Amino acid sequence: MLIRTDAAGCTHEFLDWIGGQRLSYSVGFTLPDDFADKLELIPTPYGHRPTTPSAGSATAPGSPT
Repeated sequence: MLIRTDAAGCTHEFLDWIGGQRLSYSVGFTLPDDFADKLELIPTPYGHRPTTPSAGSATAPGSPT
């Protein structure tokens, strides 16, 4: 069984309890509208920039190219 919650349900106590019941969980949260712009502010050693696959590179079946 999958238990879904938003950020309000994201406490160690709650998630530990769910795990103790042998249940799966998914925690969702809202990102700000300018999130994509903020990614550009992350220094390169700590993140990566989205790239398009180069010619000849492998991609998983069904993934967008």
